[in-house]
Amino acid sequence: LKEAVNEVVHSQTIKKRAIRQQQMEQLPGDETFNSEPAIVCLTYANVAGHHVVEVPFMLRSYEHLRGGYYLERNPGPAHCYPIWQVARATTAAPTYFDRMVIGNQRFWDGGFGCNNPSWEAYHEVVNMNNGNGGAVALLLSIGTGESRISRFAQGKWSQVYQFLKAAKKLASDSQKVHDDMVRFSENGKRFPYYRLNVRDGLSEMKLDEWKKAKGGRLDTLDQLTSATDEYLRYGFIDPQKTVSVKQHLRDIAEKLVNARRLRASSACWEAVALGVQYRCTIEHCHRGQTLQKTSIDLWKHFRRYHKMSGPSECTDEERHTIEDLIKKGRVEP
Repeated sequence: LKEAVNEVVHSQTIKKRAIRQQQMEQLPGDETFNSEPAIVCLTYANVAGHHVVEVPFMLRSYEHLRGGYYLERNPGPAHCYPIWQVARATTAAPTYFDRMVIGNQRFWDGGFGCNNPSWEAYHEVVNMNNGNGGAVALLLSIGTGESRISRFAQGKWSQVYQFLKAAKKLASDSQKVHDDMVRFSENGKRFPYYRLNVRDGLSEMKLDEWKKAKGGRLDTLDQLTSATDEYLRYGFIDPQKTVSVKQHLRDIAEKLVNARRLRASSACWEAVALGVQYRCTIEHCHRGQTLQKTSIDLWKHFRRYHKMSGPSECTDEERHTIEDLIKKGRVEP
């Protein structure tokens, strides 16, 4: 599994850096989690020591300062672990893979303890915005298909009993979290909340199932594709069949596009989406090596250190000069 993850990480990193015309310098799989855009992975951590406690644990590619809010999971600096370790930690499904050990912590697949992490995702965003629930523009929960059986494998009998006993609750717990989110979001009125989850065709599928086509039976990948396509084309969100999946998808797409347009209008968009920053290129400027997060920050620098006019005060000639300096000072990753 480590080799497979490393191969994917390595190939994707090469593609990104080729686009940026940068040479690959790190060894395959050595890319660190905190070098990527804002990503969070939920795992279940077992902190070694005299008192062993298993709790949901957030592996973040960004810093999360302690704020003292509800459900604030392990705040602190970004995790600079190799990506393959993070991938192993968040996919260490019991009875399939051993726990991933990083430092003094052992990790299980987050799905074992939080099969539906909607609450965790919601509170992470709210806590990152100092308790502001309005920061959630859209919460989209994507399930892995409704199941009536345990998807965990048999094995390691000393552990398997507790795993299988707990696994029986996962499907119902996942639905309970969804029902709680519907109520909490006031059916999408408090904040947009949606869940997509294939209802039919996957109920008997095991986590490690991989069958070849035989007779009239589809292979596993085709079965997944067929069930998902059927759900997206003709499925309904509710048992009463009043809301179609197609309508759900249109609503989701509209909200995503509107949120993207709103973010794109912000001065921070270039920094967040593209990693673009700015620097002063005026000769003899003693702050020429200081990166400015946005073009507005660079303009403020011009005002403070070079006595230039602000956007609402400058003449057309000054504006052209400043805009040329901003273009010249653009720093791409």
